[in-house]
Amino acid sequence: MNDMPEILYRQIVKDSYSWTPQTAFVRTEMEVGPARQRQRASAMPTTFGCKMILTRYQVAILEAWYKHKISNGAAWFSMPVLTETGMVNTSVRFSEPYQVSMQGYDLYEITCNLEINEMPVMSEDKLNLILGITDPVYDGQIICDGTYNFGG
Repeated sequence: MNDMPEILYRQIVKDSYSWTPQTAFVRTEMEVGPARQRQRASAMPTTFGCKMILTRYQVAILEAWYKHKISNGAAWFSMPVLTETGMVNTSVRFSEPYQVSMQGYDLYEITCNLEINEMPVMSEDKLNLILGITDPVYDGQIICDGTYNFGG
C-alpha cells in the first residue's frame, strides 16, 4: 500500500476535517409500532473530507502521485488522520476525484472526499475502564493502564 507523501499530508488544514460514519444497520418501518433495526455489518467505511492548501509544485506532486501511485484514486493508501484518539496512520482511498480551486498566483485549495476503511476508535477495553465496567477475569477489579486519570 502506498503512503501519501509527507509533502502533501502536512498541508492538510486540520480544521477542515469532517467525517461521517456510514450506516451500519438496516431499518424497516412497520405498519404499526416501532421500526425494527438490525446490524448490517460489524465494520462500515467512514466518509472523510479535508482540504489542503498547496503550491503549484505540490499540486504537480499530488497529480502525479494520484495517477501513478494510487491508480487515479482507485487504490487504497495510508495517511495520518487526526481523530479524537490522536494522529493515526489510516487506510483510505478517494471516493471521488479531488477538486482544485486557485486561491492566488501560486496557491491552490484542494478539496478531498475520502473513504476510511476502518475509522480509528478507542478500544473496547479502554471504554470499559472509563465506564467502570469490570472484566470477570480480574475478579471485579478495574485495572487502569495509567492513560486516564480517574481522580480519587
